[in-house]
This record gives sequence, structure tokens and C-alpha cells, in this order.
Amino acid sequence: PVGIPSASLLFPSLAGLFGIANLIDIYVTTSEIPPQEQNWEMPDPKPLAVPTFLSAVVSSVMAILPGMTAAQATVVVMSARNFWGRLTDPNYIPADFEHGTQPGFEQMPQMMVFEGMEDLSDDDRLLFQEALSEAGATPDLDLVNNNQQRDLEIIAILSSVNTAVTVMVLGFLYMVGRPRSGAALALNMMYPIDIWNAVEPPADFVRLLAITVASGLFAVPVMIEVGKGMLKMHELVPLRNLVISVSAFITILVYISTDWIGVGTLVIGTMIGLMAPRIGIRRSHGMGVILVPIMMYTFARELDAFGFA
Repeated sequence: PVGIPSASLLFPSLAGLFGIANLIDIYVTTSEIPPQEQNWEMPDPKPLAVPTFLSAVVSSVMAILPGMTAAQATVVVMSARNFWGRLTDPNYIPADFEHGTQPGFEQMPQMMVFEGMEDLSDDDRLLFQEALSEAGATPDLDLVNNNQQRDLEIIAILSSVNTAVTVMVLGFLYMVGRPRSGAALALNMMYPIDIWNAVEPPADFVRLLAITVASGLFAVPVMIEVGKGMLKMHELVPLRNLVISVSAFITILVYISTDWIGVGTLVIGTMIGLMAPRIGIRRSHGMGVILVPIMMYTFARELDAFGFA
């Protein structure tokens, strides 16, 4: 039926802010999926150990605060990373593309090889090729290598943030009996939770934690093989057709669950999501759609009409 009674407007608002808005940007700026490397290997984990550990610690603290999810933890971690990068390196390039486009990609050597080469003399062309060779052989000058390392670090940080938040939400459920995510809420509704009120953790918490670790270890090799197959499949599907299909599917789901008011919320969320990068801010600020109502509700319960506790 159209308009499910228990449906929430959170789905269309988030789908518009972070889903449809991104898909529209992809449709406008990209006509096809870039060529993918079929034979790739896992990167060296040693350079990623320190940022991954620090991001896990910060996100674990963020997961305890009310109204804070993995999205807010990601903003804090990436902002701290950018601050430290600018503090230690004046030529540091922001890692989370907070300025809309990543400066390192604006003028790559590979993109400039064929631009204006016909106007150069043979000697200048030779010097130019030697400079490109030197840039490729020097790690500090190799923009491609630096950007790849930065991308790997971003992926590792985001993965550690989500993993730490998941574990802390699970621990928070057993420590105070309050679910902080949809999965924790479903877990709390399925069977009674034994509160962690002793030195030793409850047996159910240990089992769930072991399942979380085991599923992560199982998912890594599966992801490698499935990822290679997905790359081949994506090459067969036109990108713009895929974007249109996904957008239409999301719109249909929103209409079925929340009727036309949900579609209107989806449109407004999409407009805000499209506006955010064009005025120089992150889309993650759209999480105020959750934070502001939580703050208003919390303060309304704690304070009277005159603002006194």
C-alpha cells in the first residue's frame, strides 16, 4: 500500500541528501565508468596502521555521544587529519575533497602530455619528457602515486570508523541497554539483553563480538574476488542508464513507503545535497536533519518554557 503508517521521513531525506544528489552529479559529470584494473592486490598495511588505529579510537569516543553516528565520526576524523596535514606540510592536499575538487587531480602530468606539445621545439619536448620521467621516479613528485596512497588511506580510515562505531554501539547496548543503531534496535527487540554489570562481559556480547570479527575476516577475501567480478559487470552496464535506474528505484520506494509527502522530502533533500558542494561545504552537514531535532527534543524535556532546568 502507498503510504505505510509506520514509515519515517528519514529515508527520503537521507536518500535525497546523500543518494540522489550524488547520482545527479555523477550523471552530469561522468559519461562512462573509467577503465578498471582487473589484476590488483591488497596494499601494504604498514603505512595505514597508525591512521587506522587513531581513527578507530576517535570514532569509538564519538559513538558514545548521543546523536553521533559514523557520519559525524567520519567528519571529525577527516577534519583532524586535514588539520594535522596542514600543520605538518604547507603543500598538503585535503584528503576528503572538502574543496569540491582535489587539487592533485587538476593538472596531472599524464593529462598534460599532449597539451601544447606541438608548439614545443624538439629540445623543449625532450626536457619535458625528462621532467616527467623524473617525476615518476621520485615519490614526492609522483602525483599519481601520492593520490593513490591518499585514496587508500581514506578508504582505510572510513572502514575503521564504521567498524569501531559498530563495535561500540554493540558494547553500549550491553552496558546501558540503549540501542544506538538500527541493528542494535533490532537486536534489542529480538531477545532480552543481559546488562554488563560485572567485570566479565555477558556471554552473548562475547559471542556477537566474535561473530563480528569472524565476519570481517571472512569478508576480506570474498570482497577481493567478488569485487573483480563486479568490475567486469560494471563495464557491461552503461553508467548513465545505471544512474537513472537507481534513481527511479529509490523514488518508487519513497513513494510506496511515504506517499507524495516523502517524494517532496526527497526533492528538497536532493536540492540541498546538490547545493552543498557548490557553496563550498560538505554534504555531511546535512546530518543536521537528525542532530537538530534530537537537540530540540532533549532540551525540551530538560528545560521548562522559560529555559530553566
